[in-house]
Amino acid sequence: MLHLAFSISVFLAYALDPFTVRVNTQLEKLGEVTTSPDGEYVSYLTSKLNIEKGTTTRTWYIQNIQTLETITQDVSSAPIHDLVWTPHKDLISFISDDNTGSHLKYYSVSTKKIVTLFDSPIPISNLKWSPAENALAFSANVYPKTTLAETKERDIAKANRNTDSQVYDQLFLFQWDTWVEGKYNHVFYIPITKSETAPIYQSTGDATDVMPEFDGDCPNKPNGDKSEFDFSPNGQEIAFVVRGGRDQAWSLLNHIYVFSLTDKTRTCLTKDFPDDHYACPVFKPDVQDGSILYYTASNTKDCESAQYFVKKINRNTKTNEFLDKDCWFNIPAITISASDPDTIYANVRKHAQSLLVLFDATSGKDKLQIPDYGISFFGVGPNKDIVYQTSKWSHPPDLMLYTVENNTVHQLTYLNDEVLSGIHELKKPEYLWFIGANNEKVQGLYLEPPVKPAGKIPLILYVHGGPEVGWSDDWSYRWNPQTIAHQGYAVFAINFHGSDSYGQEFTDSILGRWGSWPFEDHMKGIGYILGTKPELDPERIGAMGASYGGFMINWMQGHTKIFKALVCHDGVYDSPSMYHETDQLYFFEVEFKGAPWEKDSLAVHFSPSYYADNFATPQLVIHGGNDLRVPFSQGLMLFTTLQGKGIPSRFVRFPYENHWVLNPYNSIRWHDEVIAWLKQYV
Repeated sequence: MLHLAFSISVFLAYALDPFTVRVNTQLEKLGEVTTSPDGEYVSYLTSKLNIEKGTTTRTWYIQNIQTLETITQDVSSAPIHDLVWTPHKDLISFISDDNTGSHLKYYSVSTKKIVTLFDSPIPISNLKWSPAENALAFSANVYPKTTLAETKERDIAKANRNTDSQVYDQLFLFQWDTWVEGKYNHVFYIPITKSETAPIYQSTGDATDVMPEFDGDCPNKPNGDKSEFDFSPNGQEIAFVVRGGRDQAWSLLNHIYVFSLTDKTRTCLTKDFPDDHYACPVFKPDVQDGSILYYTASNTKDCESAQYFVKKINRNTKTNEFLDKDCWFNIPAITISASDPDTIYANVRKHAQSLLVLFDATSGKDKLQIPDYGISFFGVGPNKDIVYQTSKWSHPPDLMLYTVENNTVHQLTYLNDEVLSGIHELKKPEYLWFIGANNEKVQGLYLEPPVKPAGKIPLILYVHGGPEVGWSDDWSYRWNPQTIAHQGYAVFAINFHGSDSYGQEFTDSILGRWGSWPFEDHMKGIGYILGTKPELDPERIGAMGASYGGFMINWMQGHTKIFKALVCHDGVYDSPSMYHETDQLYFFEVEFKGAPWEKDSLAVHFSPSYYADNFATPQLVIHGGNDLRVPFSQGLMLFTTLQGKGIPSRFVRFPYENHWVLNPYNSIRWHDEVIAWLKQYV
């Protein structure tokens, strides 16, 4: 009988399927989330791709937080975005797009009717409501000193020109994957009125640009959002963050401005603090005149990896102060809820986990840490309960409810549980510490395969990019370690010197050390994991990385022979030429201690290309043709070197992808190429 039970358990284990990129690509993905002002409902969007049919199902959910009763709408034929609950508990606003532009609308939960509030001739996004219900703000990509309609007219005229030439007299020429062509993200607002009967809200005027002459972006491109601007509690002002001009290539210096909706004037609040990098202005919601403003700031304008602290401006007393400069965490963004105005809510990262921490808005001291991790979005209800999104290496995103009264967490959604029930276990990573470079502790996340292969287990080293953004125990639709582990490999992801979430000193330690301490961390990490995991095969080790991780793969190619195969995605190969090609010159000058022509620059010393004579390991090279951060030529030079030396190599080009592979079908091809390369050589 015992033998029969064992046989059944073995059969059931192997009847399950591995987790693959095809499963990951077709999961129901959680999109925008918003909570009702009365704390009764949460509304969210999801998308689910069918790779065989080439169709995407988009669903809009409205869910009662207590009963979990849910209303769904299929919005596949007319996708919507910028889902934001209005200050009215019955109305949810959103934006829909078509070939005529964007349409700002709101939906009544009780009557199920939709009202159009505003039509824009060009796309708009980043919708934000004034708490006073007198205005709506959004962003649009426009030419300076033009209206929305005038921008569209200029776009049409430009499309009809008989030349597509572009002429520049100064840097900034491009950013991320887009050439600068004179258009910038600007914040606009429209005035609205509210009545007691339908339609509750109506627009009463044209859209006004609060920053018309700026040749800079708010929100910042490519990944900025509406946290970069905010309404004052009385709805009479908008605070926003912007940088612009030629210095964008060399500096992160920006400023916080306040625009008056009353007299249309604009004031710079941070002109006397030029060495800070500012983000996320937030008005204190219980100070109606907007005289108290919080924001996050780093102490340098030249290094994007600098730790962010929370500061407070009192516009009446003209003071600007740190809340708690000795806090242990990096705070890139904050939220203050009207229901809890004396508490600052912040997403922070510590030791490879994304946390939600509450701290006092006066002293800056910690008040509470939510007993969960992998947290991103969150919304605070009137009773201070928190709806938040969480994900982990072991589970894709879902929504949870944290109840303040009894300090408990409840799951609200189960978006992919049915799909994952037919998949082998998504194991949790093991958090490990070892002694790395400079005799300091370094953390790594270790993931073993759910079904162990016959014999010893091959090991794949994951090397993160940034380099000042470490691995975190969050779900990924791109570099998901489960897709590798489920092919029978163990995965070890090391947060080497330079990674965030371990304090600013640890993060800064990579500056001027791109090829030294991080390389030493990886070599010592491999020694550690082989010494503590006897099931691993020391003769079958591969490594893969992207961006800085690709740099490290190329550096390893010239400095060690322990790997059977290497995979470089969009990685730096020739550091001196990289300076002349990228959009972020300030980044290079800080990381390498100067421009390549300066005598103290480390660009040549830390350039993998200068060690090509030592190259010998089979290597897969992948590069996006539209990557302007680490341009395509870096991958081409690398592949040319490998081919010239007769080293087994393969080059995969994605012509229209940027620094990331975003097209799901390209992602499938990416994974197929990577896994085939690992199977061939590891």
